Amino acid sequence: MAPHSRRRQDGFTLIELLVVIAIIAILISLLVPAVQKVREAASRVQCQNNLKQIALAAHNYSDATGFLPPSRVVLNGTNADQFGTWCLHILPYLEQQSLYGVWDLTQNYNNQPNPAAYTTPVKVFNCPTRRPADMLSQTSGAANRDGKAGVLGDYAGVAGDRNSYNATELDFAWDTGNKVLSKNAANGVIITGKAVLDAANKLVRFDHYVKFKNITDGTSNTLMFGERHVPILDFANDVHDQCIFNGDVHRTPARCAGPANPPTAVATTTYDFNLAQTINDKTSGTERWQRIFGSFHNGICNFALCDGTVQAINIDIDIMVLWRLAVRNDGQPTGWNPP
Repeated sequence: MAPHSRRRQDGFTLIELLVVIAIIAILISLLVPAVQKVREAASRVQCQNNLKQIALAAHNYSDATGFLPPSRVVLNGTNADQFGTWCLHILPYLEQQSLYGVWDLTQNYNNQPNPAAYTTPVKVFNCPTRRPADMLSQTSGAANRDGKAGVLGDYAGVAGDRNSYNATELDFAWDTGNKVLSKNAANGVIITGKAVLDAANKLVRFDHYVKFKNITDGTSNTLMFGERHVPILDFANDVHDQCIFNGDVHRTPARCAGPANPPTAVATTTYDFNLAQTINDKTSGTERWQRIFGSFHNGICNFALCDGTVQAINIDIDIMVLWRLAVRNDGQPTGWNPP
């Protein structure tokens, strides 16, 4: 027998190697989307769980105080040097008593002496699909109110429709005549509290306004918290994406929803406050997109209702149905059929 016929052939030929590489590439191309889908499904569940915890914390806050937490505590109608938001006030009910204890509750955000108060991440306030919990706000810009960089968040209280713009800000619990819970004040459930200061300008208490009994449409028919719209190119924007604990600007702790001409409003607009249609939705200018709800989940936006349940609402929901869900006392059937 010839010597070459007895020689053992080891390894792969070039063609075999290329075939194997091609098969592996195909398998990876099939596997990556599947992994991404599983990851997004897990993030979506975590986002809903965050809202569930926030809603339950609001319920516990109500049990302790008799009122729902305020969107923010304000002294007057200006945007500067206001006090903490609902994110601060529900910390003890999210097992964050130690962080709550770091805050000097007599001082506004920009006068907090301990940076740990506003730079410590609280994961429950962040949607994992959108961004990490340790991202900080800007401290400069033409309209900036964060004198100190603080942690950002992805959820906002539902202040109702744009009705309270008659009092200039979407979450005001009073109208321009300072009448509380009037027909021209915010008609959602997470709205402002009013600060009461002592002679040294330190906060001694604040007045609440919304109780569960004020939700006459029913807790299962009224939205409490939802994912707020922050365009992907505007993270930490100095106007509408400030530290979640800073109550200076209404657009961070609260958002609104409803048609351009809600039945309750005196003033009107030419565009609806619907849910964001894309992660970078900037249609109709800043008046709309800085004040609406929206998510990074495909086709839906997560909300917690006042009964503590969490629902994924389609971004194409009828604007009048969305309005009736956002308002606590419109007295109309929502027309909404949750899945």
